[in-house]
Amino acid sequence: MTTSDSVKMVMHAAKYGQLTQLRELLLTAGIDVNARDEYEDTALIIAARNGRTGIVKELLQIAGIEVNARRPHGGKTALIHASKNGKDEMVKHLLNVPGIDMDVIDKYGKSALMYAEEESHTEIVLMLQNALSARC
Repeated sequence: MTTSDSVKMVMHAAKYGQLTQLRELLLTAGIDVNARDEYEDTALIIAARNGRTGIVKELLQIAGIEVNARRPHGGKTALIHASKNGKDEMVKHLLNVPGIDMDVIDKYGKSALMYAEEESHTEIVLMLQNALSARC
């Protein structure tokens, strides 16, 4: 199996919530947790975009994970995807990661907080506001 095939398998596992397969690939195949697919997505971005909280939680435990990774074309991070899609638990886990950047703006000029407000995800809005206030 080529590295390219292994990366595709990691992305597939992240997208479809296949935690056991993801663990095996990252541990035994030695795939870089920040590897990017042909669309420049990371496993974290894919898992967040597809609402896979368990996968996101697992990935956040891996040393060296780029929690603020962005897709070059759209600029969305895992936090923006989770906030936009109303994934309260996922947002909570992401906000607990040291170095999480809550100020990232995507190509549409929107942050995680702006998306949460726009989509009326009240609990996420409160979490983000509290996190932003706490760092001041």
